[in-house]
Amino acid sequence: MLTQLRCGVVSGRPWVARMALLAVFPVLLLTACSNTSSSSSTSSSSGGGQATTSVLNQVLSRGVLRVAIIVPAPGYATVASNGQYVGYEADIANLLATDLGVKIDFIQTDNTGRVTLVQTGKADVAIATFSQTFQRMDVINFTNPIDIGVQVLVTSAGNALTKVSQFNKSGMRIAVATGGTQVQTVSTQLPNATEVQFPSPDDAIQAVLSGQADAAATGYSTVGQYEAANPGKLQLVSGTLGTPVYNGIGLVQGDFTWWNYLNYFVNTINQNGTTCTLWQKYFGAGTTPGTFAVCPS
Repeated sequence: MLTQLRCGVVSGRPWVARMALLAVFPVLLLTACSNTSSSSSTSSSSGGGQATTSVLNQVLSRGVLRVAIIVPAPGYATVASNGQYVGYEADIANLLATDLGVKIDFIQTDNTGRVTLVQTGKADVAIATFSQTFQRMDVINFTNPIDIGVQVLVTSAGNALTKVSQFNKSGMRIAVATGGTQVQTVSTQLPNATEVQFPSPDDAIQAVLSGQADAAATGYSTVGQYEAANPGKLQLVSGTLGTPVYNGIGLVQGDFTWWNYLNYFVNTINQNGTTCTLWQKYFGAGTTPGTFAVCPS
């Protein structure tokens, strides 16, 4: 990015122009402009310290932003009848592509696949209800949060068990999505129950509806959508599982230029009311993605 910015290649992209002011360092600029034909002219240090082209440059050069996303994820991302991706995260992804001035390519994935797609460079970012954990931060990076997730239990309507603590006993089957943070949370918070893993959060809910599980661990924000899609069949269990988790945009490790750009984007949409407006569009008036987000008065 430094080569392109200094030598006049990048134009007409407001986010990139603003990031230039934050990322410009004189020594790097002199080096970059002296070797504009080199593929390593823009720096992003990997673990070995070798200069590589930032993902930001790759996206701009390619003209396409590749986004790993989980579908269906009620409220976050679904595919409409016209083939368009809609939802809180889908809209944020489209905004990111628009501000970059590129097209978007959504790559459908699951909880486990999110990490692999980012690590291997097959996706430029993962915007997929992606909570920050120490285990994940060992192998990928995250931006500042775009929402906070609260984990809860959902059970079948009419179940006499109404509190989270009541499910912590032998014989209780708790459905979780493989690769999700609920896997660790349920094993910690409900150690006496039996954890049953399913491919996706949607499958975990279906397991409750079909009687394969006594409850499913999911994010609180999605409960309303699941209840609306299955009227009179589900109920929220009182209480929460563990502590809230921060969901951010996942990206490859070691690319400071890309990380810095994405954080600027996230911080701006959090502060200008965009994330709160989108959140309320999909999750209800009066709700908020987190205390970091400014909501229009």
